[in-house]
Amino acid sequence: MKQKYTFGLLVMMLVMAFLMLPNANTFAQNASADHAHKFFVGKINGRWKIRMVLNKRKRGKTEKGNLSGYYYYANTRGYIQLRGTWKANGSVLAEENVMQKGKLVKTGAMAGRFDPATGKLMGTWTSADGKKSYSLELKETYRQGSLAADMVYYDEVNVYGKNSPRGVSMTFLYPRFKGGKVATTINQFIKERLLKNLEERIKKFVKQYQEFKKSGGGSGMYFNEDNFITIETNEKNILTISNNQYGFTGGAHGYYNSSYYSFDLKTGKLIKIKELLYPGADEAVKSLIAQQIRKDAQLKPNEPLAKLGIYKEVPPLAVNSYFRPDGIAFYYNVYEIGPYVIGPRLTVIPFNKIRRYLKRNTTVRKYMR
Repeated sequence: MKQKYTFGLLVMMLVMAFLMLPNANTFAQNASADHAHKFFVGKINGRWKIRMVLNKRKRGKTEKGNLSGYYYYANTRGYIQLRGTWKANGSVLAEENVMQKGKLVKTGAMAGRFDPATGKLMGTWTSADGKKSYSLELKETYRQGSLAADMVYYDEVNVYGKNSPRGVSMTFLYPRFKGGKVATTINQFIKERLLKNLEERIKKFVKQYQEFKKSGGGSGMYFNEDNFITIETNEKNILTISNNQYGFTGGAHGYYNSSYYSFDLKTGKLIKIKELLYPGADEAVKSLIAQQIRKDAQLKPNEPLAKLGIYKEVPPLAVNSYFRPDGIAFYYNVYEIGPYVIGPRLTVIPFNKIRRYLKRNTTVRKYMR
């Protein structure tokens, strides 16, 4: 269906919805932190139950673009991606998109305000064409089978203070989970396996830059590296975190890499996709991945995956996989199945296609219900 609207009309409707919310000063004394992870349960129009994950991540001085997340309708378990801005006064403005025929398509927008005192997010959902507008009411909720978390930020200023060197920056953002033995186990995993020694890593990175400059490094050249650990899934005893690294230390281009780790919140143990599959199911799942890649890219029956720059017609199982409301996601970093120029690739296999290959009586099978 073609969209019959103007961007100005949609913005005007969202602004009007925002003005109808409580005054910004109402929550000023409880202004949210620059970084946060929230899990919400609530309804649109008082009728349609949804579950929502919002992650707030400020980079630099601006708040613009600091919000990411997703939501899904409880009865359909789709995946609606959210991107937008979450201001210090609690106001939230996000655009939503869904994947259709291999492309992200805008389906609507949300405008509201989060009150940390009550844990409520109140606002309005508006369709992409601006013709439909419904109330939105959500409550921050961490039921059994999910974990609350604070987000912790650490950078070179924590190490050097006012003496922080110019031209080089290294940052870390990571969750600190709350609630019992399992939370402690996962926090320990993050500290030992992913973060390691933050202060020493920053000092080493700064020293690398200083030596680069001494050796005649390019004028105006800078070094930077961001290490952000965010929460992808957090419900029904499944927790997935993604460890994302982006950096530049000279050369033709920067570097980036993402890795995913899923935990069983009943035990705190890592969940590995290969351990969930029935013996001999690997080849069938690889075929499913190849089929989904072709479908997402809208390739014709006679067109090979090589047209996308992928090395093999049947790619290997991804090293990184995780669980979403709409299926199992397989993530390939750069160089894993193709050259740098094609970038990373994310492929999601719907549960109804992969279910038959997963062992019974596992936390994942229960998550899929």
